[in-house]
Amino acid sequence: MRRALELAVRGARYVSPNPMVGCVILSAKGEFLAEGWHQVYGGPHAEIMALRNLPDGADLNEATVYVTLEPCAHYGKTPPCALALSQLPIKRVVVACQDPNPVVAGQGIKMLEEAGITCEVGLLETEAQQVNRAFFWRLSHQMPYITLKWAQTADGFIARSNYDSKWITGPLSRAWVHKLRSEVDAVAVGGGTSFYDNPELNVRSWHGHQPARLVWASRPDLPQSHNLLSGLQTTYLGWLGQGSAPIWANTQTLEVPDGLPMGDRFAFHLKQLASLGIQHVLVEGGSKLLQDLIDHDLWNEAWVGTNPSMHFQDGIKAPELKIPPSSQHKLGQDIWSYHAHQLGAGLVSE
Repeated sequence: MRRALELAVRGARYVSPNPMVGCVILSAKGEFLAEGWHQVYGGPHAEIMALRNLPDGADLNEATVYVTLEPCAHYGKTPPCALALSQLPIKRVVVACQDPNPVVAGQGIKMLEEAGITCEVGLLETEAQQVNRAFFWRLSHQMPYITLKWAQTADGFIARSNYDSKWITGPLSRAWVHKLRSEVDAVAVGGGTSFYDNPELNVRSWHGHQPARLVWASRPDLPQSHNLLSGLQTTYLGWLGQGSAPIWANTQTLEVPDGLPMGDRFAFHLKQLASLGIQHVLVEGGSKLLQDLIDHDLWNEAWVGTNPSMHFQDGIKAPELKIPPSSQHKLGQDIWSYHAHQLGAGLVSE
C-alpha cells in the first residue's frame, strides 16, 4: 500500500479534480505482478493502468489488488473499475479508504463483494486521506482546499516599505515553491502584489502543468503590460470592490452580489472556483490577502519560510498565525514551518 501511495502522488495536478490513486497487484504467492496510477484527468484509472501493465501470461488467480481509494462503480469518463476487477479471478482487494464521492461511496466495495471478492478497507487510511485531502475537502465543503505560503525575514517582514521583497529565501526554497505550484490548480495573489510585483505565477524551476492564476483585487488598475494579463495561463479576477468589476484582458471575472461582507465575498468566489474544477489553491500574498483569509478562517494549511539571517527592521509585516507549527523543515539556510489548520498535514511527495 505504501508503494501504491507513492504511485498515487505522481498524478498530482495532472488528474484534478479527480483524486490521485495508485494500484499494486500481487500474485497469490505475494509476488509483484504490476502497478499503475491515474495519470491524467479523463484517462484510465489506476486499476486499469495496473491491469494494462501486467506481463503476458500473468496469473491473476487468487491475486490481491492494493488500491489507495475505493474502485469506482459508476460510468463517468471511463467505465467502472470495480466492474473490471469483479470480472477477474482475483481473491482480494485491499482499499486504503472509501471514496466520499456520493456516486461511489461504498458501491465499488459492494460490487466487488457481490462478485465473491474479499474487500478490506482501512490500510494506511490516514495517509491515503492526506494524499487526496483537497479532493475530500472540495466534496464536503464545495470549496477548494487553501494552502497559504509566504517568506519572511527573521524579524517578521515580508517586504520593505517600498514593496521590494526580492528573494528573502534562497534558490532551493524557490525551486520548492515552484514544485508546490505544479501540484495545485491555481495560484493566488492580492491586487497590491499583482500591481507592485508583476508576478508571473507560473512553474519555471520545476516540471508539471501550469496552474491557473487568481487575483483577488479591489483596485481596478492593472497595466495591460503586466504578466498576469498575458493570456498564457487561465487567469481569474476575484473582484472584491464595490460595483461592477473592471474589464481585464485575457481574464475571467468572478463577481459577487453587492453588500456581502468580505469573508462572504471570498467564500462566494471559492464556491465559484470549485464549480469550475479548481480543487486546490496556493495563496502566495500579499500580507493583507493572507491575513484576511486567516481572519475569516478560510485556509487549510500554511507554509511559512523564514530566512534567519535577514532583517529588514521595518517594512510590511508578515501575517500572523495563532496556530503553532506542527513541523519544521530546512531548505538551505531557510526554515519552513508547516501549520495544519483543517484537514491538512503537508504535501505528500515521492
